[in-house]
Amino acid sequence: MHKVPVFIVGINPRSGTNYLYQLIALHPDCVHSRHYGEDFFLYASDKYLDFYHLVTKHWSPDWKNDNEIFRRALELGLLNYLNPGNGPESAKYMVTKTPSAINSRNYLEMFSEGYMIVITRKGQDLVESFMKTFNSRFEDAVRGWKRGAAAVHDVMNDAKLMNSGRVIVIKYEDLYQKNTEVMTQILDFLKLDKSKFDFDKSANFDVIGSSTFKGNSEKVTWDPIPKTKTFNPLGRFSHWSRFRHYRFNWMAGKYSKEFGYELYFDSKDPIYYIYNILLTTYDFFHRTIRRTLIILKSFSKGKNARRDAFDIRIN
Repeated sequence: MHKVPVFIVGINPRSGTNYLYQLIALHPDCVHSRHYGEDFFLYASDKYLDFYHLVTKHWSPDWKNDNEIFRRALELGLLNYLNPGNGPESAKYMVTKTPSAINSRNYLEMFSEGYMIVITRKGQDLVESFMKTFNSRFEDAVRGWKRGAAAVHDVMNDAKLMNSGRVIVIKYEDLYQKNTEVMTQILDFLKLDKSKFDFDKSANFDVIGSSTFKGNSEKVTWDPIPKTKTFNPLGRFSHWSRFRHYRFNWMAGKYSKEFGYELYFDSKDPIYYIYNILLTTYDFFHRTIRRTLIILKSFSKGKNARRDAFDIRIN
């Protein structure tokens, strides 16, 4: 018998999914799923549901097959895969994570049980962390956050999802600054006994995967590093210029405001428009050239590589 799944969904990589994943597992009734790393189940749920609908639409009603039994069999296959083979038998929940909110609106259609916790993070902070971790272009990092924000927007504005009692949206900033309050909210949401949870350990949990606080490592490390007073994951973008804020606001300001995050240099003077129109034009040609080069290179790598190249979306 599988454990009840708890799906942690991040707005985009660098949003705190691993942090929350570790905190929830501090509760004795929660264990990590069998899958190591991110599962990306919901990210690919559009293809999963396409498969289900494509198969069942060819079934004749005369055959008297039960589509729901087939759907549940697919779901159980995924849940049995996630079910940990070790850990305390008494644990009720298994926790898994995906650092992307893409297609998370499909959660209720894909899974008939369990819970989904969506975690957002201030766009400017996430973009800065993303660039440092993945050596990404600014434009690509902002576009990734915006795409994730659009997916979270879809979840937050879906009454069926939000009223299901199985979905909650939290902010990374609140989890970090008001840890006890937010973890209490999450434990209540999961109907877990709060007296069994170590709130002190949660509030002072080790740093894992920081783009700046790396201990003796030169790269981002997933090994726990004891947190000190010098660690502060907020305000990473404090060195940004006015023009960098202009660009972020142009590309992703709509969702930042919707989620209650502050925008800086939020003016609409002529320079703002001229600057962004020029950069948008440059970025269009830059991405077009990059995609063209990827496609051209794929022709020497076989049919599958060509197909994948045409499907690539340059962030």
